[in-house]
Amino acid sequence: MKRNPIVALRKPEATSVNRITAFNKKEVQRFFDNLEDVQRKYNFKPHRIFNTDETGITTVQAPRKILAQRGLKQVGFVTSWERGKNITVVCAMSAAGVFAPPMFIFGRKRMSPQLQKGGPPGAVYHCSEKDCLKHFQEFVKSSVDDPVLLIMDNHVTHSTLNVYEFSKSNGIVIVTIPPHTSHRLQPLDVCFYGPLKAAYNTECDKYLKNHPHDKITPFEVAELFRNAFIRIANKQILQLKAAKKLNAKAC
Repeated sequence: MKRNPIVALRKPEATSVNRITAFNKKEVQRFFDNLEDVQRKYNFKPHRIFNTDETGITTVQAPRKILAQRGLKQVGFVTSWERGKNITVVCAMSAAGVFAPPMFIFGRKRMSPQLQKGGPPGAVYHCSEKDCLKHFQEFVKSSVDDPVLLIMDNHVTHSTLNVYEFSKSNGIVIVTIPPHTSHRLQPLDVCFYGPLKAAYNTECDKYLKNHPHDKITPFEVAELFRNAFIRIANKQILQLKAAKKLNAKAC
């Protein structure tokens, strides 16, 4: 290792066999062929092309790397709980750089107004995922005469008869990403959720430093997420605008 500086000992990221085998040229080409056919038919403008995906956040922030004395066998890091509660957040972003207000899914029987305290502007809060498409439609104001393109994964909940009928009657044209390929083909997965979760962890760290005797519960999640979401969303929008300017100059 010392004699070869370009070689490093790394811990590999776990990747399922399904992900490895599913991401192949045939499946990817089929997806882009479908996308091209839809675009030729409808000629969607960037502000009418959306990508949506969900991610999980928790009341326990992921410990980050810290400086410690060399030789210590154990290095501790303060977290809210050893095991946290998970909350699902659904985000959507257009090709023009516009984010729809996120949707929080708390996975409980009853919704409490306290769970919504300090959340992102326009965000909605539910106990299940069934109203996700309705929330999206109300934001984009789609119709049969003014449709939108929605790119999403092909989870079984996105392929039901209710989803088909709602999408058809409200002008939502859905193109699904092949199974087990979201880590490569899902824009929000590839570019957004990583920085977002890192920013959320930072907000959790700040909260625990300012409230040393408190723990983070689902009632604090919306406000902590808001700070991270606004910061990372604005950064993504600026990067997209910069890329558009470079492309315009190149043309």
